[in-house]
Amino acid sequence: MKVVVFKEAKEFSRAQSQLKPLQVLKCPAISIREKKMAALTGEFDFLLVTSANALRFVRNRPKVKTVVAIGAETSASIRLKSGEKLKVLKESHAGGVLKFFKSKKSARILYLRGSLSRRLGDKRLVPGLKKWGHSLKIVETYQTRILNIRSPLLKILKAKSPEFLFLTSPSMVEAFRKSFTLKEMRSFKTQWIAIGPTTLKAAKRLKIKALIPPQASLKAMKKLALRS
Repeated sequence: MKVVVFKEAKEFSRAQSQLKPLQVLKCPAISIREKKMAALTGEFDFLLVTSANALRFVRNRPKVKTVVAIGAETSASIRLKSGEKLKVLKESHAGGVLKFFKSKKSARILYLRGSLSRRLGDKRLVPGLKKWGHSLKIVETYQTRILNIRSPLLKILKAKSPEFLFLTSPSMVEAFRKSFTLKEMRSFKTQWIAIGPTTLKAAKRLKIKALIPPQASLKAMKKLALRS
């Protein structure tokens, strides 16, 4: 079974190992670079990480009580300091994060994110956390550039006839919006799988009908593809 994966070029080797025995067809959809940031200082109760790339360029960070990660892919990128706890949220969307923090009182949260999060995923999350009285420090650690995938993807579709297109983040959906018309996307004969609710929501805005696995991970996407 052949699947097209849209990631940064450096991330494909890890994706291939997780998706065996599927044949992974590579189509880079984003490029990521470090964003200039001040030293991460201060005292915090929680470190909120919603993307595996959020810690990629962080060389030193404050120690916290609990690191909160969305999904297995993100949690795999985290290295805990002595005494820290890891909380992996199964609900990989803003609602899942808000549900976790709703019962906390006046939490001090360090939130590491990418540059696109403001536009693609944080319109509900940040106001919700502030509304409940939490102290929130937001640091953007990386810059994401959306690539035009039109030419490479059309070549893959013509030459390889893949069964599935794997959407692993809202950024990948944004690459489709940049590269194709809605009519063209509806004409694709392949099936779509979105990694989680946030990515599925972004796909729905483009009228993309995608399947979604019970957990937000590449392995869960693989299982869903093999069953479909």
